[in-house]
Amino acid sequence: MCYYDVLVFTCGDYRWDKFRGRCPREHRMGETCGTKMLYSQIASAAKCKYCQKIDVKLRKRQFELNRYNRWVAEGSKLRASMELSLQTIAELDAEIQRLTAQRQPFRR
Repeated sequence: MCYYDVLVFTCGDYRWDKFRGRCPREHRMGETCGTKMLYSQIASAAKCKYCQKIDVKLRKRQFELNRYNRWVAEGSKLRASMELSLQTIAELDAEIQRLTAQRQPFRR
């Protein structure tokens, strides 16, 4: 039970931060016991790396969706580009779901 700081992001996720102190158990030189105890919480004004990646993917998805809707409204004959845009939107949706699933263990 060694003590660590916890960094809490604005999105509610957290991550273990700096090592603060050893527990009374005996360890080899330079090793910790592996059990993490909370020493203090540090609030961060930033979002976690997963939320930052999700935000980027959402902006790309919105751009592609706006472009597709514009082509539909104009009655564009760019069928291949429209299909590619829909495919890109589907790929971005899958990537967003994957990132959301990856960040679940870090939710509070």
